[in-house]
Amino acid sequence: MSEQQVQTQVEVTDGQSKRPCENQSSLAQVVEAIAQFDLIDRFAAWFGHWWHRPFWKADRPLRVFLENLTWTGHVRFAIPRDGDTTGYEAEVFLRNHGVYVWGRFFDCENVYFNVKKEQASWAEYLLEREGITTANAPVDPRNQVWAEPYDKAPPGWGSNRRSHVDLIAGILRPDVIASMKYRPKAREWPAGSDRKRGRRKPTTTTRRRRRTRKQQTTVQRLARQAGQRMNRRRPRRPRRPTRPGNHRQK
Repeated sequence: MSEQQVQTQVEVTDGQSKRPCENQSSLAQVVEAIAQFDLIDRFAAWFGHWWHRPFWKADRPLRVFLENLTWTGHVRFAIPRDGDTTGYEAEVFLRNHGVYVWGRFFDCENVYFNVKKEQASWAEYLLEREGITTANAPVDPRNQVWAEPYDKAPPGWGSNRRSHVDLIAGILRPDVIASMKYRPKAREWPAGSDRKRGRRKPTTTTRRRRRTRKQQTTVQRLARQAGQRMNRRRPRRPRRPTRPGNHRQK
């Protein structure tokens, strides 16, 4: 082996052993070390499996339940931090196309997030069409071939679904907690005002119930009147004549 080949091999070996993490400052390494102990993100990642893949709505609930329990029902995507697109922009892009993302995490090289495996191939196809570079293993190699004829992804239609983190944060808002303690007083109508103004139109069930109650009242009233007429027409029984010896003589 010549000296030039040995030198080239050493350079390649040194390049493989050299990581971008080693070039970071001490402050960045401390921040990333602290991020490893972020329990909120870990809880959100665990809860996101059950939120985005509800086993009680699946065709095979037992299979989905076991996949959620063993953390095998999702695909983790990796977006390079030194790329043209940030991890947040990739998340917003996927969410606008109906792909739900959870379990965000980062290190010195990539930004990671989870996508359920039912949408993993669709998410990879969208990222390929948009030109967003990924550092994870390919989900379906055919997506790259299918995305080559296009230079841009289809327009997104948006997403109205709330994230589980937004739901928890909305419940813990101070104004929501304060509204639970406040009990408004009964509405007082000023004298001479129209109370029927602003009321909702009664539904069919309410009208039917009122009609039935009114009919029952009418039937009872007619029956009462008929009974009074019968009592009025009923002849009075003649009084039994008293015998002469039945009463006490003084």
